[in-house]
Amino acid sequence: MLSSSEFDTVYLEGVGGELFPAVTRRGLMLVPTQVHDTSDGVVGYAYATAHRDRAAYRWSVDAATYISERAHRQGIARALYTRLFEILVLQGYRSIYAGITLPNPASLELHKAMGFREVGIYHDVGYKLGKWHNTIWLERSLAEHVVEPSEPTALPVLLETEQAKAAISSILLAGEH
Repeated sequence: MLSSSEFDTVYLEGVGGELFPAVTRRGLMLVPTQVHDTSDGVVGYAYATAHRDRAAYRWSVDAATYISERAHRQGIARALYTRLFEILVLQGYRSIYAGITLPNPASLELHKAMGFREVGIYHDVGYKLGKWHNTIWLERSLAEHVVEPSEPTALPVLLETEQAKAAISSILLAGEH
C-alpha cells in the first residue's frame, strides 16, 4: 500500500521557462512526461500526475497538455496524449481525468476528441490573470476496471523489463511519424 508521504512533487522546466509538476515516488518518476521538441525548441508537453494522494485513487491520474500558440492545430497535443495514454496503460492505470480552465473551447474539443466526457464544473476555483475562473472536469477510462487490480508500476520499474522497453520504444517511435 502506498501512503501519501511516499510521494513528492518536483518541477520540470517547460515551454517558455514555465514550471510544471512531475510526481515522483522516492525521487523516481511515477508517470511519464511527453515533450514535443522542434528546431525552434520545445513547443508542447503532456504529462500525468497522481489523481489524489489517498491509496484508493492510486489507479487514477490527472493529465494535462500545453502547446505553444505557434504550434496549435498541428496534431501535436493529440500525438503527445496518445503516447502518454499508451504508456499509462502499460503502467496499470485505469482512469484519467483532466481539468480545463474555462473558457477554453480548443482544449475542450481536444479532450472530447480523445474520448473524455464531462463530469462537472468547479465554480470560481482558480485565480489567475486578475480574475476567478471556473474549471470543467472530464474523465476517460484507460483500461478495464477489474476486481483486485495489480498495483500501478513506476516507470523506472517498468523499464527494467525488456518487453516494456520494447513496447515503450515502439510507442515513442510511432509518435515521431
